[in-house]
Amino acid sequence: MPRPRGSQKTREQEARLVTGRGRLVGYIRVSTEGQHTNGHSLAGQEQRLQEACQRAGFELVTILQDVASGTKTDRDGLAEAQGMVEQGLAEGLVFAKLDRVSRSMLHSAKLIEWARGGGFTMLSADEGPRVGRGELGNEALPFFQASARVEHE
Repeated sequence: MPRPRGSQKTREQEARLVTGRGRLVGYIRVSTEGQHTNGHSLAGQEQRLQEACQRAGFELVTILQDVASGTKTDRDGLAEAQGMVEQGLAEGLVFAKLDRVSRSMLHSAKLIEWARGGGFTMLSADEGPRVGRGELGNEALPFFQASARVEHE
C-alpha cells in the first residue's frame, strides 16, 4: 500500500479544510460592561463581522464573545473559538480589529503563529486578512500589534 504524500501536519490541515473551508468563527470582545453600548459595542462589532464575511465570501458560523480585558490571555470565548477552528468546524477566525482579540504583542504573536502553524485564517473586518490559510497576509502586522498595545496604554 502506498504511503500518503505530505507530512502528517499537512494532511491534518487539509482534512480540517474539507469541513471548515469557507467558514469562519466570529470573535468579539469588550473590556467592560459599559462598552456594550459605547465605544466598540458588541452589536457594532457583530455587524462589522457579518459585513466582512459577506465581502470576503465567507460563511459566519457563529459569534463568540468575552467581556474581559484584551491583555488577559485566558478568555473563554476566544478559547472556544480557537477550539472550533482546531476541530475543523471553520477554517479560521474573524474579528473587528486585532485589538479586539489581543492588546498584548506577545499574545498577538502567539495567535498569529497558531494560525500560521495550523494553516488557519485570521480576518480582521477593519484591517483585512492577517493570516490566510497559514500564510501571513500583511507584512505590516507587527505595526498593528504595536499600535494595539499603545492604544491600551
